[in-house]
Amino acid sequence: MHTGLSVFQAFFDAIKDQSFVDAYEDTFDVVLADTDALKDKLFQLRYTVFCEENNCDEASHYPDKKLKEPYDNWATHFLLIHKESGDVAGGASVVLPNREKPLQGFPVQEMCDHPLVHIEGEVHRLCEISRLFMAPRFRRRPEDGRLM
Repeated sequence: MHTGLSVFQAFFDAIKDQSFVDAYEDTFDVVLADTDALKDKLFQLRYTVFCEENNCDEASHYPDKKLKEPYDNWATHFLLIHKESGDVAGGASVVLPNREKPLQGFPVQEMCDHPLVHIEGEVHRLCEISRLFMAPRFRRRPEDGRLM
């Protein structure tokens, strides 16, 4: 019978050969989606995950099957690329402050009444990680991808 300490040590011994970070870096690249073609890939997969798979957004609002939001105009977008296949495995957007309308710059401002996101002098120092997602074929657990 293993004690808690020996199980803990066995766990760390098992992962010494290849850490999670090494496995991740061997499998994926993070790419700045800085062209229209890369952004289209992000918006199309976003549509699949958020509209078709999870029904979080109304699909009929996006007839081109690309989930785009006003925040995307001042966000920086990233794609997770599966190295072996070249397929888009996921993505995320980092929404930066909206200089023209600072109190309407982040999605969280519509859903949250925390004072920090509603103080004009403070929001310019924030960013929001938004629409983080993984493509269905790259998920392994049955509940992966299900949004609350």
